Amino acid sequence: MITEVFGDVVVLHTTQDLNETMGVTMREQLRPRNNHKVVVDLDATERVENAGLESLLNLQDTLRHKGGDVRVSVANPSIRKILEITRLDQQLEVYDCIIDAVRSYD
Repeated sequence: MITEVFGDVVVLHTTQDLNETMGVTMREQLRPRNNHKVVVDLDATERVENAGLESLLNLQDTLRHKGGDVRVSVANPSIRKILEITRLDQQLEVYDCIIDAVRSYD
């Protein structure tokens, strides 16, 4: 997983699979940081498992308790459709590109 920081926003670029392992990796990447504004970039994601979707919601809950939030960036129509079918697009703020997701925190 690649991590970038834009001001006070952390962008986590996921790899091919959004699964339980990726959820653990996201938490580990954020643990040493004090950033509570996060964008999860799903553009490189090809497969999504239920545990991966659950990890996004868990991350959102954790960050909201700390006064932050999570946004999702996804241009891949297949992955976006999964978010729509599972109605996660109604629980998470979803953007077409990373720039829009990062700017949404302003």
